[in-house]
Amino acid sequence: MTKSKPFSFSKKEETMRNFYYVIFVVLITFGMLVAQEVTFTAVPNNMGIQNVTTGRFGCAWGDYDGDGDLDLFISANPHALYRNDGDTLINVIEQAAIVDTIGGYPTGAVWCDIDNDYDLDLISMNSGVKIFQNDGGVFSNITSESGLSELDSGVQLWQCTVGDYDKDGDLDIAYSGYDQGVTTHPDVYARLLNNDGGVFTNVAEDILGWQIEVEAWNPFFVDYDSDNDLDLWLPAIRSPLETSLLLRNEASIFVLVSDGLEIESNAAIASSWGDYDNDGDMDLFIITWTGGNTGEGDMLYRNDGDIFTDVAPDLGLAGPGGFSRGLCWGDYDNDGDLDLLIGANGGTQVLYRNDGSGADREFVDVSEATGVGVEGTYRTATFVDYDNDGFLDIYFNELEKLLMHNEGNSNHWLVIKPRGTVSNHDGIGARVRLVTGDLSQVRQIEGGGNGGMTAGYPWAHFGLGSAAVVDSLIVTWPMGTVDVETNVEADRFITFEEGTGIIVDVQTKPQQQPSNFVLQQNYPNPFNPSTTISFHVPKKSDIRLILYDILGNVVQEIAAGEFAAGRHDILFDADHLATGLYFYKLSTDGFAEVKKMAVVK
Repeated sequence: MTKSKPFSFSKKEETMRNFYYVIFVVLITFGMLVAQEVTFTAVPNNMGIQNVTTGRFGCAWGDYDGDGDLDLFISANPHALYRNDGDTLINVIEQAAIVDTIGGYPTGAVWCDIDNDYDLDLISMNSGVKIFQNDGGVFSNITSESGLSELDSGVQLWQCTVGDYDKDGDLDIAYSGYDQGVTTHPDVYARLLNNDGGVFTNVAEDILGWQIEVEAWNPFFVDYDSDNDLDLWLPAIRSPLETSLLLRNEASIFVLVSDGLEIESNAAIASSWGDYDNDGDMDLFIITWTGGNTGEGDMLYRNDGDIFTDVAPDLGLAGPGGFSRGLCWGDYDNDGDLDLLIGANGGTQVLYRNDGSGADREFVDVSEATGVGVEGTYRTATFVDYDNDGFLDIYFNELEKLLMHNEGNSNHWLVIKPRGTVSNHDGIGARVRLVTGDLSQVRQIEGGGNGGMTAGYPWAHFGLGSAAVVDSLIVTWPMGTVDVETNVEADRFITFEEGTGIIVDVQTKPQQQPSNFVLQQNYPNPFNPSTTISFHVPKKSDIRLILYDILGNVVQEIAAGEFAAGRHDILFDADHLATGLYFYKLSTDGFAEVKKMAVVK
């Protein structure tokens, strides 16, 4: 290792050093150096995805072939099914024999194990509900056998959601649509389909005593009151003619409770549930439709148990509304809290980073800083880890940038893949709680419909920050079983089976081949005495990693030499350094990047 260049300060330099140190202290005070930024890059050739038309079209990610990675169904005209083969996505729609008549707009779709045989079937929402049963990767249309062939055929439908609301071990369906033949005010309605041995019956009016007349873009089964049964959220799009409905599940009977909880949003073009404040219950974000006869902006309803409070203005999220059907919660930077992705329509999509906690919490627009903020028609937008590296990537329905790869950082993560035995085999509706130190996080296993016409990440993804071990992992299953595991190692995909816990097929983080040189922000930062500096190398290269002080003097050479392609993590010990602000530079032939770090003693 090269010897550090000796240096000393003149009186003028000492004055400047003190000046910069004051600035450094101010930055620390206001928390400006804590964030560990993550960037996204466009995936070359979109991994092979082609001919995707922008507009109202939805998508569904799921591992239909059971090989451990997520495949992609695109609801378009015509449909497409892209099998994930690791380094490419191949359209196998013809081999899979998914044949669907398109009428109206091709919209939502959901992967789920509708017949409980441990492979994923497909529900498509085009000119009526269609069910395609998976048999070894080849699909059969079983809509007629399921009792659905005459239900809403030819009617414009949007998205559906699946979940076991009556706790009988199989998946039921809820959806909404409207009759386009009625021009003055479309005949709108929602359906609740009970699954009885594979045959579905509309029971909405029987259970409620009245027909649900609301056009909901993305109905969603959610356990908002944390009582281990699935409630039903129906966000209304047409205001003031309709009102959004939250129906509480009371022993498989749904009771309207949205009025008492003070959820006042109408014209909800998209909505998504997630525990953004890590208090253990599901909160609700709503994008309002500016064309929906309402002056309301976007809303974030904090779930306080017996009431919902709109805190969007306090957290910097009360936007003007829009026409995006793409909305998704996910911890893209793996720091232990949920961030927010919003698609756009003829505008710019937005990525908000969740920073702070309690009264100091805020959502920061990092669209430009992360490389996500590009104009386009991104009505479909979702987080998805298509390459299984533990960092959430982004999918848009825009041909130029369909896939954006998350370049990651040094934070840890854990992914839970549920496997029901008594409960439905997907584990949809299961509540997964993870505890690391003082931090507790909760995810609900989703059955489509959360965020718009997308069915995004089907498993429970957790960011862990610097924690390399999870203290406890608790899974509460829909049928009531509770399984607990302790001291779980991070940076893995684990299959968690009901009644058993972690089973043997544990998938560790794969080594991904980066496409560009990337220097990551060190973590933790500020730090004392050690931190990790990570960088990505796309090909074998001679690398130098140099540390400088605030005046540009070389302090030391941290690393130098030939590095193989891949990700490299350097543990840097700053025990010999004084408190202050420093810069580290990664350089190689044709590339150089600088980041700053802070030593606090």
